[in-house]
Amino acid sequence: MPGMMKKICLLALLVFALANAATVKGTVFDSNLDPIKAIVSLNTTPLQTMVAQNGSFSFQIQKGTYVLTATAGNHSVSETVRVVEEGVFNLDLILFGFEDPALEIPQIEEGTGFEGQNTGEGLESSPTPQPQFPRVFAGIIVAAIAVLAFLVLKWKKLGKKAEGEKTGREKKEARKETPHKEKPLKGLNEFQERIIEEMRKSEGRITQRELRKLLPWSEAKVSIELDLLEEKGVIKKFKKGRGNIIILSERGK
Repeated sequence: MPGMMKKICLLALLVFALANAATVKGTVFDSNLDPIKAIVSLNTTPLQTMVAQNGSFSFQIQKGTYVLTATAGNHSVSETVRVVEEGVFNLDLILFGFEDPALEIPQIEEGTGFEGQNTGEGLESSPTPQPQFPRVFAGIIVAAIAVLAFLVLKWKKLGKKAEGEKTGREKKEARKETPHKEKPLKGLNEFQERIIEEMRKSEGRITQRELRKLLPWSEAKVSIELDLLEEKGVIKKFKKGRGNIIILSERGK
């Protein structure tokens, strides 16, 4: 009988804990806003960790303040999570930055004749002595090839950067000279058309807070019109900290 009472008490405590728990879930994106595989952890006691195969994660936690961390490669991002009531809370994480490809240095295979050795099998030795190069010469040649490869890669990288800057300047000048031709969208009211106009001026990407500053409406009005535009497939909203990032969809562009 005492054993049965103990089991009933443990079950009651488990039900109480689950009843007062909240769910924190979301998706980890890369800098292109595509879902990315990452390791996500929440500093509860004990620590909760999971591998988000397709970027999606979900945790059950009690009320309190925690730190949510996502790691992919050498990059990580953290957000503070404060739970004050029960429910389901969505929090997306965005990882920025990528590593440059590692420099590949050509390797010199052994037996290439730098020391004048005879690598053939069953060949008769030549009566004329072959000149032999000291090992230091072989090392100098390898180092020279490595430096040359590094300079070539550096030159290509600088060339691509200069070309990208030139292309960016040309695009800006073209936008100044040629007025932007907006693609008309059907089924939008005057408020929604004003929002699309401001987003196109910002190259189709803006935070909700910055958009609010550009419009003479209340925060609630802007939020309602953004929800309607998202339902029509004109924009996409991504959670970032306490705010949202607004992006024009293909239809909106």
